[in-house]
Amino acid sequence: MKLTIFMLGLLTISGSIQAQTMTAQEVAKQIMQRPDGQHVKRQLRMTLIDPSGNKMSREAEVWRTTDQQIRKTLIRFTAPKRIKDTAFLTFDYQLENHDDEQWMYLPALRRERRIPASDRGDHFMGSEFSYEDVKSELKFPLHDYQFSLLGQEQGYWLLQGIPVSPELADSLGFSRFVAKVDEQSWLPIQVEFWDRQDRPLKTVKVTDKALIDGFWTLKQIEVSNVQSGHASRFDYLTVEYRKDMDPKRFNVTSLRQ
Repeated sequence: MKLTIFMLGLLTISGSIQAQTMTAQEVAKQIMQRPDGQHVKRQLRMTLIDPSGNKMSREAEVWRTTDQQIRKTLIRFTAPKRIKDTAFLTFDYQLENHDDEQWMYLPALRRERRIPASDRGDHFMGSEFSYEDVKSELKFPLHDYQFSLLGQEQGYWLLQGIPVSPELADSLGFSRFVAKVDEQSWLPIQVEFWDRQDRPLKTVKVTDKALIDGFWTLKQIEVSNVQSGHASRFDYLTVEYRKDMDPKRFNVTSLRQ
């Protein structure tokens, strides 16, 4: 028994030493490499909240697949009727120096519109989430940021990210972020953003997560804009990890179907 306790003590000390010697880049890499399933389908409820507390909800299906260094996400709205069939498609390339591609399909116009990379920081469907928030799902591309560690709390890292260029900061719409990262799941459970004038901009919080099929899964995310008083919430009502997914679903021409 004494030997067992001694060995457990050594493992605890070893793990503590290993945690203390991690670099900011290593923490960011753990976040990027966090397993989140190759194919997943989710049912999303998006709630928009104005400064008076009035709420407006939207429903959507979210499909995501990963194929040879490309992360493809399709969001198709199903309610309310006025935005039904509006769709958002993004190709998130994991390779450096390869711009991501994204399109929005507007059924009223019967056409898709390409969203330039310079609009990554724009509001997604009137919410306080940006296009970048939606496609990244709380992962931070290693080639986009200069990372530093601001400290460590019990079980959490405080990771700061600064865009590598002023042009990138302009397209993202913020000058820096600080993420509180859970070292068990490697999920950022809170991310604070500052605008281009280095004023507090918005805070994203993971308010519910679950371990589903072996993957740490986002169940509820909230974002509050401290400048406007508006807030938004994503509730993933169902999450289904799949063995495969029809690649044709992620074609730009399929957005009209």
